Amino acid sequence: MDHSLSHKSVALARKVGNRYMGDRVQTSTPLDLLIIAHEGAIKAARQEDAQQLKRILELLIKGLNFDHATIFAIGQLRIYKHCILAAELGEFKEVIHLLSPMHDAWCDLRASGKPKSSSQNSVIRIQNNE
Repeated sequence: MDHSLSHKSVALARKVGNRYMGDRVQTSTPLDLLIIAHEGAIKAARQEDAQQLKRILELLIKGLNFDHATIFAIGQLRIYKHCILAAELGEFKEVIHLLSPMHDAWCDLRASGKPKSSSQNSVIRIQNNE
């Protein structure tokens, strides 16, 4: 997997995840972190916590890989930005409606056993350096 969220973004993902999932985050793969971030965003939307939802969505935006999956990343960017706007307008059901299928798709990808190796290209980008 070609990962490259910045070190800061990984730390933020772990922070968000720690609040939501505890120690599970510390040993998570990049795909697991992506799933955890979506779970956190959906939870924030259910709790109508626009501020937390916006922080998580901004983290997801920072993690988009425009190098290897440009069209997909642009689509994700549009959805995440739409969710931020919807949250600002108090349209939390819209956010849940958009993010839940995405969360399910990432879970399906994880269940399929792909991506398996750190050499595969991916939409997810995590780096351990800044």
